[in-house]
Amino acid sequence: MWIDRRIPALRRHPALGYVAAAGLVSIAVLLRAVLPTLPPFITLFPAILLSAFIGGRGPGLVALIAGCVAAWPMFVAQDDWFAPTAAHLLSIAGFVIVGALIIFVVDLLDDAVLRLRRERERFRLALRAADAAAWEWTPPDKLRWDETFYELLGLDPNKDRPSLDLFLSRVHPADQFKMRESGKAIEAGLDPRPRDEYRVIRPDGSTIWLENHRAVTADGSRHVIGITQDITRRKENEQRIIELMREVAHRVKNQYAVILAMIRETGKRTRTPGEFETEINSRIAALARSHDLLVNAQWAGASINEVVSSQLEPFLASDRCQLAGPPAVLKPMAVQYLGMAIHELATNSAKHGALSSLTGRLAVEWSIEHVGASGKRLIFSWKETGGPPVTQSDARGFGRQVLESLAPMALGGTGELSFAAEGVAWTLSADDAL
Repeated sequence: MWIDRRIPALRRHPALGYVAAAGLVSIAVLLRAVLPTLPPFITLFPAILLSAFIGGRGPGLVALIAGCVAAWPMFVAQDDWFAPTAAHLLSIAGFVIVGALIIFVVDLLDDAVLRLRRERERFRLALRAADAAAWEWTPPDKLRWDETFYELLGLDPNKDRPSLDLFLSRVHPADQFKMRESGKAIEAGLDPRPRDEYRVIRPDGSTIWLENHRAVTADGSRHVIGITQDITRRKENEQRIIELMREVAHRVKNQYAVILAMIRETGKRTRTPGEFETEINSRIAALARSHDLLVNAQWAGASINEVVSSQLEPFLASDRCQLAGPPAVLKPMAVQYLGMAIHELATNSAKHGALSSLTGRLAVEWSIEHVGASGKRLIFSWKETGGPPVTQSDARGFGRQVLESLAPMALGGTGELSFAAEGVAWTLSADDAL
């Protein structure tokens, strides 16, 4: 609105209002002098109104006072300047009251304009904070949208005029039909859908998701007011959650198979229910520690150091274990199977090997070899020293199956378990671990 834009601009220079007041009153007096038959208020009231409009309350009061001084000879005959009659005084009083009312009304207008500007600014900031824009559409072709909507579509407000065709030209082809049908329904007098999600392609080629919220004005006309919000981050998060849930479902199925194998093999080699419960609880807890690492990293994997440390923690072996190797992040599958292997090694070591003796030590080392143009091979080794003498057994329990078959096969490599006199050693070579 013109007055909404002009009043703040005029008030930026307060002195301008007082200069305008003096000039306007002078012009009013000159007009009255040139045209003495004009009623005094014909020239003075406009001067007061314009002074208050340009400069506000202060210049308006100045114009009123100056007008009173100038109006005295206009209302009072020259012979009665110093002895005005009651009629003269009433005329002057009426002039002052009407002038004061003019200033009061303009002052109220100032307050209303200021409140309107503040509300608009709050609304604009709220929309910007929410990545949202406002628009209005009166079918078929009267469309207005704000500056933020231009930004959402990547358009230039100085070049691109709001139009339905321009908007639809930016809508993703997969959402074109839905948005066109929605517009046709509104033009036909049907109530619009309260919410729409769709994609637009910006001039730079990027695609964003938008969400429309619409409402029809209360007067019943087909005037639609809407808010459009950028929901790209929300849609990306939703997609990540879907992918994560699929990944979790896949991993859980794999873990079910592993747990069933644990139960089957553990049951074969335990003699009492208590022994079975202890061993199966320990193995499932090891799986849970690997699972926690993956959850904390949103199933992106975990570092080798974290996997080794988490599996050795229950055995209080950190002060007797030497870790050495470059920083490396394992794939989710490798976190699970390498964690199982380390748990089996640590359990055996705590019962029969280095961790069962105060003089025992562990050396866990790994290295990375480059294979081909972009492949990587993990070489992981576990070596025990300083423990009791090692005796090799022909029994192939679940732990040995994990070390020699299950973990190497799952990670696309080989595993070698040896029973040297100085301690158990295990080496894993895996092409699908990193």
